[in-house]
Amino acid sequence: MRIAVAGRDGRLDVADVDMAFRQVQEELGAEPDLVMAWHSAPLGPLVHDRLRHLAPPQRLVGASSCRGALSNAGHHGGSTDGLVVWGLSDPDGDYGTASAPLGQDPEKAGRAAFQDALAAADRPGELPALVWVHSTPGSEEAVLAGIDSETGGAAPVAGGTAADNEIAGDWFNFTSEDIGGDQVSVAVLFPSTDITFSFHSGYSPTNVTGTATAVDGRVVHQIDGRPAAEVYNEWTGGSIAAALGDDVDDRSVLADSTMHPLGVRVGEVRLSAERQIPYHSLLHPERVTEDGGLALFAEVESGQELVLMTGDATSLVNRAANVSTLAQRHDGDDRTPIAGGLVIYCAGCMLAVESEMGQVAATLDASIDGAPFGGAFTFGEQGCMVGGENQHGNLMVSVVLFHDDE
Repeated sequence: MRIAVAGRDGRLDVADVDMAFRQVQEELGAEPDLVMAWHSAPLGPLVHDRLRHLAPPQRLVGASSCRGALSNAGHHGGSTDGLVVWGLSDPDGDYGTASAPLGQDPEKAGRAAFQDALAAADRPGELPALVWVHSTPGSEEAVLAGIDSETGGAAPVAGGTAADNEIAGDWFNFTSEDIGGDQVSVAVLFPSTDITFSFHSGYSPTNVTGTATAVDGRVVHQIDGRPAAEVYNEWTGGSIAAALGDDVDDRSVLADSTMHPLGVRVGEVRLSAERQIPYHSLLHPERVTEDGGLALFAEVESGQELVLMTGDATSLVNRAANVSTLAQRHDGDDRTPIAGGLVIYCAGCMLAVESEMGQVAATLDASIDGAPFGGAFTFGEQGCMVGGENQHGNLMVSVVLFHDDE
C-alpha cells in the first residue's frame, strides 16, 4: 500500500487541480485505487468536474471544507482558496464510492449510499474495514443510523460534515457521479493492510451538569426546567450574555462557546473494578433561540444529562497529534509503521486556533513519523468511539491510520 497527498493554495484553477492529482499519481507510482479531496467551498464545481475525469470511476469522494484543508504541509487556504488531494494505491484491496440524495429520509439515504458503494467495490453483502462518510449539516445521526442498520454497527465509520466559510449553506459533498449540498457520499474500504482509528474531543468534563428537560431535535429549550441559554450563561460565567434578551440582533454564540461545549456521556472505559472513566460526545451551541433555548450542531434527547466541558487553545493545537497517538495504540501496538492517514478536524476548533494550524500539522506529522495525511475542517465529525459506538459529534477530531505491513 502507498499513500500520497498534494496541497495547493491561492487563486486556484483547473491547472492546479491537475497538478495536485498528477503529483499524487507520480508519488504513488500507479493509478490510485481511491481518491479523496477537500477544498474551500467556492472551488466545488471546478474541483469535482476535473477530478471526476482524472480519478477512476466510483473511486472518488470528497467534500467542501471550511477555509481550506489540511495536510503534512499545513493549512492550505485560510484567506485564499485551498485544496488537498489524497490518493491510495492498494492493488490487493477493494474500494468503492457512491452517493444518495438525503431528501426526506436521510436514514434511507445512508443505507442506499452504503449499499451502492459496496456494489462499486464488488463486495456486496460484506463488512468493510471502514466506512468513510461525508454528509451535510442537519441529518448526520440519521445517516449513521442507516449505515449501522446495514452493518449491525460492526463496521467503524469515520468522516465529517461538509462545510463552507460562512455557515451560508454553500457546502456540498461529491463522488465521481454526483455533487450536491443535500446528499450523502460514502466510501467503503477493504484495505490489504490493517487500519486503526480514534475519535476524541480533547475537552475535559467539569462537575457542572444538568438535565435536558425540553428538547426539539437539535434545540435544547430548557435545562432543569429553565431556559437553556440562561443556564448555560450562568455555567460559563456570562460567556454568552451579549446574545440574551428580547432585542438582540445577533444571537450567534459559536465563537463564544467553542471552549465550553456541552457533552453527553456515551460510555466509559473500565480501568479496574473500582475505576471507570466516562467518555463523551460533544455538542457545540450555535445560537440562542427566541425562547431562550440553545440551538446545537447535534441532536439531544429529552432526559439526557448535559455536562459542561472545557478546553483551551493549547489542547486544540495538540489534540490531532494526541488522537493520532491513540489511534496508533488502538490495536495495542504503537510500533507498526504508518503508510498514511486521514484526519477530520472540527472547523470551530480550527477557527479558534487558525494562526496555529501550522503547528497542528507539524505535531500530527511528527506523531506518525512523516507519513502522508490529508483531511478537512468540518461542521460536524463522525467516528468510532472507544466502545465501538459510531457517533456524530462537534468540536472533535477523527483520525484513521493505514498501517504498512511491508
